[in-house]
Amino acid sequence: MVREALTVNSPATETAIAEERSSEAGFTLIEALIAMVILMVGLAAVSNMMIMAATSNTAANLSSGATAAATEQMETVKAQTFANLAPGTGYASPFGSPGPGIPVNTGYRATSGMNGVGKLDTRWEISQPANLTNVRFIEVRSQALGRLGSGLSLTRFTTFRACTEATGC
Repeated sequence: MVREALTVNSPATETAIAEERSSEAGFTLIEALIAMVILMVGLAAVSNMMIMAATSNTAANLSSGATAAATEQMETVKAQTFANLAPGTGYASPFGSPGPGIPVNTGYRATSGMNGVGKLDTRWEISQPANLTNVRFIEVRSQALGRLGSGLSLTRFTTFRACTEATGC
């Protein structure tokens, strides 16, 4: 009997080994499924973050292009003599299409292409306030054209010019 307890083939030893094996068994199917669900949630969050980063990068690129075009046009208008700053309008309401009774004035509008950005629509308006004949308000608006550019890239600059010459403007 003592010898039987010490042998490897005894029923007591086989039961102890079987119990030890069952407690050390591999993952069950449910554990593997739960691990896969956790992994999928993590991958979904990372992919959403990558999509948002790409959209933000595109918006920043379009906005930078529109800002560059608006800055260039503002500098061009500011370089004009005061006599050349005739009041008029080149952009409509809403941006991109003429409003009722507003003619499309191509003299106050420019469409240009920029590498890496696409087409840019730049418009400017020169207006004269009431009772101030020697002042001109200048507003320049620019935005990228296309599906993404229309809502993400609108840039607007405003300034004024005044004639300070004593002999008249």
